[in-house]
Amino acid sequence: MKTSVIAFAALLSVASAVAATPQCGLFKENNGHVTVIQAGTTFNQKDIEAKGGFSSNGAGPNGWFGCWVQVGNDPGIRSTKMYSMRQVNPAGAVFEKSPAGIQEGGFGSFFVPAYTKPAGKWSIEFFLVDRTTMAKQSIGATAFDMLDSGGPGSNPPPSQPSADAGVPGRVWRVTEGDPSWRGVWTRQGNSNTFDVVNTRTYGSEVQRFTVTMEVIGNQVKINRAGMFYNGTLSADRKSASGTATWYHPGTSWTAAIE
Repeated sequence: MKTSVIAFAALLSVASAVAATPQCGLFKENNGHVTVIQAGTTFNQKDIEAKGGFSSNGAGPNGWFGCWVQVGNDPGIRSTKMYSMRQVNPAGAVFEKSPAGIQEGGFGSFFVPAYTKPAGKWSIEFFLVDRTTMAKQSIGATAFDMLDSGGPGSNPPPSQPSADAGVPGRVWRVTEGDPSWRGVWTRQGNSNTFDVVNTRTYGSEVQRFTVTMEVIGNQVKINRAGMFYNGTLSADRKSASGTATWYHPGTSWTAAIE
């Protein structure tokens, strides 16, 4: 216990030293450095999409849309600490980004999938994470408004799938990331709504939320508070895999269906 207290105190001391205000907008990453293309607190989905900021095929000439923070360029910090980010979308869904290594230029950055509906306010918070204990400490928070052509929050809520949409199974055992989360998704009666309990693969963090599924052919679409998992069912309908609208490029999920 004494060692843990000392480690957390050291983390707190480092976090205080590198505390900074995160920024959001369009940016590029090059050799560990962040080049800011456009920063602000109010954006328009159509404008960012037209500039390629939401592209899943890599950053275009105008960069990614996301958030970044100066974490610290001390090699000692980079060797002992990582960074992570928490996103809260306009529907109130919370998404935790897995810890990543601090870039050579001392920056931490993440893509933000702010093209989802409804439009509105996103809250962002960055954390410094100890590589040994995985203890984390907030180093800065910010927020931005993402508008659509009709103004904040004007998008209608996504339609709910019918109860006979052909969703298989009573329980889905889902692994997300590398893996970052493991979840047990339990069906509510005969509906297409599932109660989810997600547990971090390290630490003790637990998320509880509901999802609603829709299956067309072998394609599955899963609504999580206005964010979406998209995937493909196996031929025997006992497994599925895919990606999600808020995942960093290259991240995926898999499910064993019971």
